Amino acid sequence: MAYDVQIAPPSIFLNASSRRRVPPRFARLVTALVLLGYATIPSGIAQQCPTNVPHVQGTWRTLPYLMPINPISATLLNTGQILIVSGSENDASNNSAGAESYRDALWDPTGTTQSSITVQQMTYDVFCSGTAHLPDGRGLIIGGSSSYGFTGDSRASIFDPVTKRALQSQSMADGRWYGTATALGDGRIMAFSGLSNNGGTNNTVEIYDLKIAGAGWTSPTTAPFSPPLYPRMFLLPNGNVFYTGQGTGPTPNSAWIFSPGSRTWAQSVATTRDRTYGSAVLLPLLPPNYTPKVMNFGGGDPAATATTEIIDLSAGSPAWAPGPNMSTARIQMNAVMLPNGKVLAEGGSVNNESPDSPGKGADLYDPVTRTFSSAGTASYSRLYHSTALLLPDATVMSMGSNPGKRGSYAPTIEIYSPPYLFDANDRLITNRPSITGLSATVIGYNSPFSVTFTSASAISSAVLVRPGSDTHAFDMDQRLIGLCGPTPQPSCNGSGTLALTTPPNGNIAPPGYYMLFLLDSSGVPSVAKFIQLLPNTAAPPRGTITSPSSDTTITAGGSVSFGTTSTAAKYSWVFPSGTPTTSALQNPGNVKFTTPGTYVASLTVIDSSGNSDPSPPTRTITVAPTTADFAIAVSPSSSAVIPGQSATYTVTVTPLSAFNGTVTLVANHRLHADSGGCRRRTVHRSLHGQRVER
Repeated sequence: MAYDVQIAPPSIFLNASSRRRVPPRFARLVTALVLLGYATIPSGIAQQCPTNVPHVQGTWRTLPYLMPINPISATLLNTGQILIVSGSENDASNNSAGAESYRDALWDPTGTTQSSITVQQMTYDVFCSGTAHLPDGRGLIIGGSSSYGFTGDSRASIFDPVTKRALQSQSMADGRWYGTATALGDGRIMAFSGLSNNGGTNNTVEIYDLKIAGAGWTSPTTAPFSPPLYPRMFLLPNGNVFYTGQGTGPTPNSAWIFSPGSRTWAQSVATTRDRTYGSAVLLPLLPPNYTPKVMNFGGGDPAATATTEIIDLSAGSPAWAPGPNMSTARIQMNAVMLPNGKVLAEGGSVNNESPDSPGKGADLYDPVTRTFSSAGTASYSRLYHSTALLLPDATVMSMGSNPGKRGSYAPTIEIYSPPYLFDANDRLITNRPSITGLSATVIGYNSPFSVTFTSASAISSAVLVRPGSDTHAFDMDQRLIGLCGPTPQPSCNGSGTLALTTPPNGNIAPPGYYMLFLLDSSGVPSVAKFIQLLPNTAAPPRGTITSPSSDTTITAGGSVSFGTTSTAAKYSWVFPSGTPTTSALQNPGNVKFTTPGTYVASLTVIDSSGNSDPSPPTRTITVAPTTADFAIAVSPSSSAVIPGQSATYTVTVTPLSAFNGTVTLVANHRLHADSGGCRRRTVHRSLHGQRVER
């Protein structure tokens, strides 16, 4: 008798600087190794394998293709695609401006081949930045690395899912390497912590507001304490932001509360222990009370803990209470909210950056029973720089890990299918609830809307899940809000149509896109549909750039005149490396560019209600150097060639000022008949060299 068992492919680590030279045949071999995931083996051996019961634990599978860049940060977009932000990818040798140095990627997780991932360059190093969603669905990327001397970059960028590229936005006052981005109840994004331009910890708060034309950011507000890097922070239903006291690095003695309105801090509950690189989640916010409870998982350096703890921030005197233990101690782990309210705790290890077998085993936390159960066993250890996200089909992706030599990482991608996707016979459920229509996809707060659906059984709950943004063991943006469900929530009444009401305000569900899941009486979730919650549901304005009329090339020190004929309440221009760098004028006029390079200027128009263009128009400005950085010579300068024959030229390119870039050659020719009308032709050729910016 034989059994079919899954055999995981060997661990594969890629180097950020060498992977560009991997021959295609190696890539095909790697894919083949991954595809050969099943084999028939004798029953005596099969019986030694651990039992995995899908409808109890769920299953893990490895995708048949690899992540081509180090997935330092992963953000789910409202298109269903995932933005991978890598920058220089934890590779010090990659930390210089040029091709393939600073990169991001866009991944369609529904894809079945390597072509589902597109890699592109960025203009500066966004390594170890933070990302949160703006109300219009774009991702705000704050900070990054200005050097591997552990100094932060003050720049910020906004990734546009429509154009599929990142645009540099207004810069912050100081650098933030390892800074946390938190969406606020009015749609603004709060930036806190991170290493500053001089390498110290940045203990200021800056808030990005699309309605602030020109500057973009509020003035910095200094905290009365020094936070760790990547502090764990959550927006509460009262509009304040709770900082747990944990993060990456030394743990303060207490948690803190920040008020975005007054921009003041208040000391909160004492911390109980060090949870460095542990994870934390805001447990489901359920109507009618939306009680905010935060849960800490694991963490601790050099040795981690398996403990958890929970705090009810609605209590008169909040305090951390012990929760159940996970199956193993975890540092560098990830915690992912599922549509049924359970939390997947996966990855990590007992000792920091040291893989172990227990860390491959995952746990499921049930907030109703306050217990953990097994979530099966992954094939790969997921440690430093690993990421995990809930996907719209209610599965979870897990990828990355590079605890070893800088520049190496685990490129394999795993998908976890939770138990709710399997029936009692361990077969995938094919008749899941299905959302067939929505009365609206852009909806205001405390507003009714209806959902049509098909389902084999009654709908037991409906939830909104904010798309996640995960990096360094913490998801900055995930959030689950109940719409209907078990008492005391509103009941889910309706056969074929549900009548629902959106959350009361943005403090409970910050403005932006959400995944809407319906779950049937057995807890089986639908595939999600995206809806957008906004305080103002009017159509956003659209801007155009009139001047310059197209992309432009100038010489360093030259100027470009910018202007628009669009009518708006406010105008917000951004001119990276220009003078000025921003403008709030309708027609800013001449902007000077002194540094050679390629820069993308943008215009965001804002209407009287505060709505802004969700996909701003741009102009690419190419700035050429004022002096030659290479010399070019052609010999001979011209030749007489009989038609049908050829001539040979020697081209010599000599670098100047240590130039080592790429030069493209363009040949032009002119034909002239001689005065006697003979067939001989004199061919005058001119050869021009053009530097290619990298």
